[in-house]
Amino acid sequence: MKKVIKSIFTAVLAFGLTSCGSDYFDINQDPDVPSDSYPNLTLPPAMSATAFVTGGNYQILGGIWSQHWTQAPEARQYQSIEEYQITTQDFNREWRELYAAALQDYAWVAEKSEETGQLEYYLISKVMQAYTFQVLTDFYGDVPFSEALKGSSGTDWPKFDKSTDIYDGLIPLIDDAVAKYKDGVSKGGKPSKDDIVFGGNMDNWLRFANTLKLKIYMRQIHARPDVAKAGISKLFADGAQFLASDAEITHFIDQAKKRNPVYEREISAAGHGNVNLVASATVVNELLANSDPRIDFFFTKSKNEGVHIGLEQGDFERKGLKRDGFSRVNLKPTSPVVFISAAESAFLQAEAAIRFPDVVSGVTAKGAYEAGVKASFADCGFAASADGFLAADGAYAYPESGTDEEKIEAVVTQKWLAATNSRGAESHFDFLRTGYPKAFTVSKISVIGDQFPQRLPYPDNEIQANPNTPPVKLVTDKIWWAK
Repeated sequence: MKKVIKSIFTAVLAFGLTSCGSDYFDINQDPDVPSDSYPNLTLPPAMSATAFVTGGNYQILGGIWSQHWTQAPEARQYQSIEEYQITTQDFNREWRELYAAALQDYAWVAEKSEETGQLEYYLISKVMQAYTFQVLTDFYGDVPFSEALKGSSGTDWPKFDKSTDIYDGLIPLIDDAVAKYKDGVSKGGKPSKDDIVFGGNMDNWLRFANTLKLKIYMRQIHARPDVAKAGISKLFADGAQFLASDAEITHFIDQAKKRNPVYEREISAAGHGNVNLVASATVVNELLANSDPRIDFFFTKSKNEGVHIGLEQGDFERKGLKRDGFSRVNLKPTSPVVFISAAESAFLQAEAAIRFPDVVSGVTAKGAYEAGVKASFADCGFAASADGFLAADGAYAYPESGTDEEKIEAVVTQKWLAATNSRGAESHFDFLRTGYPKAFTVSKISVIGDQFPQRLPYPDNEIQANPNTPPVKLVTDKIWWAK
């Protein structure tokens, strides 16, 4: 096996939405994991592979489908995403990177660290494995899970597990790792700089694990409300602590292939500048209507008009439109890739408190909602402005006298605003799960009528290589947990 010790930035994704061709990476074998490597060398590229997919092309897809962004005039790069016309030729590389790079590396780190007694690495790798599997099943539905990641002892054609079975498997995957870490005695080297998310802070990893579990349960509130409530009840009864800081990778620098993945693709890679994406009118109008200062953090002003202007979703083909007439996405080469933000954590807790007040303790819906808004304002550099927006007469005052549904709408809408430029896919999933924000409009060039897209079809590489791949799903086929 070729020994390749990867740079955490150059070892992963060459950015592109098109198919990689016929090349196929066995999802039970990563050719780049050296048999004589170490957890501290293999964990960083695993995290980077997850980041460069979820913070790269999945972020572009999510940013458009969650109506933070839209295709710019004078360009067509993301026309198929705007049309909701994703095919089996798209996102091949992303599937491969998550299975053959990220997940295989996490599996190797878990196996090796269990042998060496480095329980910190074991916990991190298992939790990130669960995180990555949730991304895959939320986009695709049934995916290889129980028979995947088995190395040379595994099958070449792993079965596709049912989505509900995968969700049922994610919780024990996390719980077993947490229990092993807490109950065992760790030996050997501990993560520090090689943990490119938390720098070896294991309290934050435990909080990440709890927050991920809360997200998994909240996803199921309509499809399996009893499962969701029971899981959330146990979390709070056990005194779970949740993320109060962002779980993110901040190690990007302004050098080729070491930049934020969307920035690398959209602004620097071809040397053409930010030509393919502009701000969606859906989010811009919401921010402008509330005089929200975060708009200056999220978007640049129109070059032609000197003010913030969003383009209606999918309206880029209208005659006479110029990209310079609209606000651009305000990303920097060093912008982080966020796995779960502190704001998202707070909004998850707020929604749980609204839906299940009899089992959620230690937090109030209003308190968590306000914590989420404050965290987002702070991330954008406007911490001092948050209190005014949350005051009784403020634009984002918590609707205490409103119905539960009105409160949920307020929470999810603020969660969507906070996710601008960083957590687009999560906002897409939230929309499918809750129907919020109400401001969403069907793309003007939709090829599926007045429907919104739900999922991704299986990629060609997997269809051709694995005879167990289910029939191709349509982008309109409902994800099992959707409302």
